[in-house]
Amino acid sequence: MKILEITCSGYKNLGRTTINFIGNRIIAVIAPNNYGKSNLLEAFAFAVDFIQASPVQKKRMMEYIPSIPIRTLLDKENFFFEVTAESGYSGKPVIMKYNFSFAWKKTKEGTGSRVISEELLIKENGSGAKYRTCILRDNDNIKYLRSETGRCDSPLRVAVDELALVKVANIESVFYSWILDEIIKLKFSVQQLMDINQSFRLINLPLRNAHTHDFDSGRNIRKFLYFLKQRDKRKYNLLINSMKELIPEIESIEIIEADLRSGYSVQTPPDVPFLLPDKFYDIRVKEINNNQETGIEFLSRGSLRILMILASAIDAMEQGVDLLAIEELETAIHPQLLQRLLIVLTGLEPELKILTTSHSPDLLQYLPLSCIYLGIPNSGGIAAFGKLKNQKQKSVMKYVTDAELNLGEYLFDLMLDLENDPERKEDMFEPVS
Repeated sequence: MKILEITCSGYKNLGRTTINFIGNRIIAVIAPNNYGKSNLLEAFAFAVDFIQASPVQKKRMMEYIPSIPIRTLLDKENFFFEVTAESGYSGKPVIMKYNFSFAWKKTKEGTGSRVISEELLIKENGSGAKYRTCILRDNDNIKYLRSETGRCDSPLRVAVDELALVKVANIESVFYSWILDEIIKLKFSVQQLMDINQSFRLINLPLRNAHTHDFDSGRNIRKFLYFLKQRDKRKYNLLINSMKELIPEIESIEIIEADLRSGYSVQTPPDVPFLLPDKFYDIRVKEINNNQETGIEFLSRGSLRILMILASAIDAMEQGVDLLAIEELETAIHPQLLQRLLIVLTGLEPELKILTTSHSPDLLQYLPLSCIYLGIPNSGGIAAFGKLKNQKQKSVMKYVTDAELNLGEYLFDLMLDLENDPERKEDMFEPVS
């Protein structure tokens, strides 16, 4: 599935925000510290988790107090999520648009913790094609499209803590069941990548796929690279060569496995049902100016960060992740090295979409303005993000070039200048859908 657009709102301090991925592989969300960039990534992952959760889990999520909006301008907002994507599973490209909303827990009994709207639209990918409604929900009034020649008018009984999407997916006769299945299996991965011992954390890894992944001691980078080399040498070499291209000082990278039981006798009762693993994995690095190999902990923070970013991207490719989100991509990385990293990431996997946040002007230097969403300043403490209008992008680039200014610094100054100028904000940014 190819993600085309995502819209979300009503989560913590997040206002209505739409991120459009059409034509772009990497999207950057830029705003000052403590604005709400992380909340945007959380909201996307929360929505996908909600789709896959059981009814009991859904109820708990709708009552999760830390996520309920308490900003004065948002405290009556429902949670809303919409994803538009392209799928070619059936042999012909299809565009689908799915959205749902729910009311957060309310103090007044019976008014919250319930799904209140849901909609699934599909159309063939082509000019002139029109959407067909497959699921339509307005509180307890729920209908679905039963046959390819019919209308979306078949009634459906669904509990307030269930999604019609999941209910219809269990009806074998619906002709668009493969689309429902793809929505339910959406995968978003949100990474911070600040610690080499951390596990690559897929936010919404479905339990039905658990047999293909390692949960025993965490898929940290050492273990991940070792098993990647065993199962897919092409991807392993792609990762290692990309790392050496970005950090020319690295001469070689070797992955080793050590058996901690080797060399001594271990007495294990024959009837033990499960034997704990006793293997140790390490990454040995030889840098040109060093007289010996070292562990990866001897690398600079920036080099370690690049290795983890590349590994998480390869991991996302392997798992079929639809959206990889990386917080503060530029952390500990030199600006010129950051530019080269973006080029490498762009060439890894055509279908993988990458969303990153940043509070640094540096990232703005290396991405086109069409890939950048800026924090739209406001006085209500609402996190809202938008792109500059096309004509404004051209005028901004001309002004920055003619005046020989730093684009990143100029845009951060612009965000501050617009805080108390609502008319200019409306003139500068694309309208939020």
